[in-house]
Amino acid sequence: MSIRIKNLIGFAVIAVFGASLGQIGLTSVRTLLDMTNELYKIEKTSAGVSGVLNRHYVWRQGLTEAVLADSEFKGSLDPNACALGQWLKSEAAKNISDPEVLSLLQRIQDPHAYIHNEAKNTLEHIQAGKGDEAIKHLKEAVLPKTQEVIALLNRMEERFAALADEKTSEMVKAGEFFSHRIVLLSIAALVLCVVFALLFTRWIAQKFYWYENILDCIPFPISVTDNDRRWTFVNKPVENFLGKKRSDIMGQPCSNWGAAICNTENCGINCLERGKTLTFFEQMGMDFKVNLNNLTDKRGKKVGHIETVEEITEFLKRQKAEAELARSINKSIMELSGSISDVAKKTKDNAERAGRSATLAGMIKQNAERGSAQMDEMMAAVKEINQSSQSINNVIKVINDIAFQTNLLALNASVEAARVGEHGKGFAVVADEVRNLATRSAEAAMNSDAMIQDSMAKAELGVRIASDTAASLAEIMSGINDSHQIANEIAKSSEEQSLSIQFVNNSIDQVSQLVEKNRSIAEAAPEGA
Repeated sequence: MSIRIKNLIGFAVIAVFGASLGQIGLTSVRTLLDMTNELYKIEKTSAGVSGVLNRHYVWRQGLTEAVLADSEFKGSLDPNACALGQWLKSEAAKNISDPEVLSLLQRIQDPHAYIHNEAKNTLEHIQAGKGDEAIKHLKEAVLPKTQEVIALLNRMEERFAALADEKTSEMVKAGEFFSHRIVLLSIAALVLCVVFALLFTRWIAQKFYWYENILDCIPFPISVTDNDRRWTFVNKPVENFLGKKRSDIMGQPCSNWGAAICNTENCGINCLERGKTLTFFEQMGMDFKVNLNNLTDKRGKKVGHIETVEEITEFLKRQKAEAELARSINKSIMELSGSISDVAKKTKDNAERAGRSATLAGMIKQNAERGSAQMDEMMAAVKEINQSSQSINNVIKVINDIAFQTNLLALNASVEAARVGEHGKGFAVVADEVRNLATRSAEAAMNSDAMIQDSMAKAELGVRIASDTAASLAEIMSGINDSHQIANEIAKSSEEQSLSIQFVNNSIDQVSQLVEKNRSIAEAAPEGA
């Protein structure tokens, strides 16, 4: 279990006890206040009953004097308007919960109403001049019932007195109960606090010893001083270095260390006051580094200083060797960087040439595509000519058929003209001319057919040549496309190679800068105080 959790558990237990004490105290105060309020209500109600009882004594005395002395009666004859009637209608009487008092209130209703009615009858006898009869009625009817009402009021007064005594006794017992609880819890809390304080003190001592051992296990000297520059703590390496025990060193000036920088401006505390947290010194052929810092309390107020001393002789030797190695590495890197720069320049030139080659191949591809498109147009035109020639050939065949039929008709006409004789000579001449015309048409059609056949043969030859040329152009286009793709790939690869070489060159520059920086730091490292 962690230290923080243990502390939290201890404080939580104490807090629980404190909360319990507070809760018990609050509960006791509330309980006693409630009992006090109830006692006050009981006494107030009892006082009201006592007042009503006194009023009835006065009422009885006044009625008796009015009957015996024939004087004016100033009391109330209305049972609801008299002192008891008004008290019965009050909140105090309505809030009564004690069964015995409620029973007495129920019993007092009838005799109370009776005495008021009979008192009214008695006074009527007096007004009628029947004094003896009024006195008799007073003694036999009114006064006994009045005495009964007074007796019930006395019992109510006694009951309220008993209730007040009971409530007072309960308050005393509750006070004693809560007092005992508070005392017991207070004693338990005090014991717990003492135990927790002892455990906490023991824990602090253990932790102090624990952290003291931790500081003693650190292999380099640690020195802690107050604001007066006197030692408040040193670890084992300091004891071994000075040859003294920690208890013998406490309170002495830190200048008793005897270091080369003591009582100089390079003293650790002097450097710390100037804002420096690091100083160096050389002693007995060894180099030392001193790390410095201020110690503050929780409010941030400075209460002392801490110095840690570290022997860095071997470190400085390694640092010098590393600085020399860094210079050699930096020189090699600079040479390598120069070579890579040359390669990068040549690669960049090759990339530019490859780019121009790719551009030129693209132009050639465009021209070849345009030639191929024109060849396709020419092939389409030749095919249309061939189709037109075939159409003309069909027309010539129709003309040959027409000439043949015309010649046949002319022959038939000549035969018919010869059969007619003299009358058919003119028609025979016309038939001869028609036959001659048909013969010439047939000859012309045959000549045209021969020329069209020759044109169709040449057109077919042109189509074959154009097809062969288109196939050759397609092969050329395929080769140009392949060449263009290869040229693009070469250009892209050259560009990527150029970027890679540029990245390598930049990386080498960064490495060179880091090496140069490390070399500068190594060369700038102090060699002594």
